[in-house]
Amino acid sequence: MEKTDFDAIVIGGGYSGCSAAYYLSKAGMDVALIEMNAICSGASGRNGGQVIQLEGRDELTRDKIIKRNSITGPNKELLKGLNAELNTDIELILNGSLDVAFTDEEAEVIKKVMEIQFDTGDTGVEFIEGEKIKEVCPAYGLNFKGAKLRRDDGSVNPFKMAYGYAFAAQRLGCKLLTYTKVNSLIYKKNKVTGVITDRGQYNAKKAVIVATNAWTKFLFDEYPVVPCKILGFVTEMLPIVPVLSVEAYAKSVALYGSSQKDGSILIGGAPYFYPRDMEDHLSTEVHFEDFVRYGNLFNYTWPNVKDVSFIRAWAGAVAFTPDSFPLVGRTKFDNLYMDVGFTNGNSWCPICGKLVAESVINNGKTSIPIDFLNPERFADITFDWPREYNYTVLHNYIAEKMG
Repeated sequence: MEKTDFDAIVIGGGYSGCSAAYYLSKAGMDVALIEMNAICSGASGRNGGQVIQLEGRDELTRDKIIKRNSITGPNKELLKGLNAELNTDIELILNGSLDVAFTDEEAEVIKKVMEIQFDTGDTGVEFIEGEKIKEVCPAYGLNFKGAKLRRDDGSVNPFKMAYGYAFAAQRLGCKLLTYTKVNSLIYKKNKVTGVITDRGQYNAKKAVIVATNAWTKFLFDEYPVVPCKILGFVTEMLPIVPVLSVEAYAKSVALYGSSQKDGSILIGGAPYFYPRDMEDHLSTEVHFEDFVRYGNLFNYTWPNVKDVSFIRAWAGAVAFTPDSFPLVGRTKFDNLYMDVGFTNGNSWCPICGKLVAESVINNGKTSIPIDFLNPERFADITFDWPREYNYTVLHNYIAEKMG
């Protein structure tokens, strides 16, 4: 007879869920991880692998920089010990990251962000002029005006990290229930006591952790977590080209990229076709026009990498919240915890999984303060999200709504 009673149930088998399941299991809890597909089959397995401590340029106020670094800095330190912790090679490469500027205007924006970073005490970045970029990374050409360089950023192998957490949790007794869809939660007054799935009921004595990211709206419409479609492309294996993790606006397209330990290069960003509605952002379709767009952007960004083919492409959905911070921690419902709302999984999810596990184990106490990630912080605000949107539309809506 299948076991159905556990101390804790984690919903979602990406970075967040696998991390939380591992740290709960490590603390001696009896855990079940439930995933509707395979481990790492959502956005966690469909990203660019970048480990960037402070990504982006928009809305980076002093307060936001301090808050982001309070999580992403310790996350990077956590990653450094994961090979030994999980007994697997997550293929962490800390060869740096670049936020590159193709225009003088972009270079000025980056410099202004850096001024704020230095004001907060984040002095681990430097500005390099366009001609110096090729010295840092020979794959780049001479078409840049400058870049922000952080030398201790880098990349990981997304699958190795997610499966590393999952298998380490399993070795500690965690039950992995893949290809199992959670249809609803079980409530007893204000307390969540388990889940109803397409293969039956599972009960949780102490906690249910929702780590469903872009799919959260199917369980909780009241929480403002919005899916946004992204694409990724990977090249054939090459002689090792040290492509630093990159973020850029190339030909008005926001893109990301990194190199992997096997020599392949990842590149990705928004789809060519404008998503029609919220559900369309969960589509896994990749079109011919997407290959053309990112082939051109690849050549534009890394012109010194010649005659390279994409061997695989994928689509996934990241998740946005109104203030660009995830929802992590206890909810208004007893025994229910959230760990969702991530746009940058590699830099946030491992440590947030650990922190939400700490919250369960220590009655809300965590080793790093996460009050600003409180899942209930938007409880008194109503959001009428645009029916048709992409990243830019979401950004503009959020800026107007949040003032």
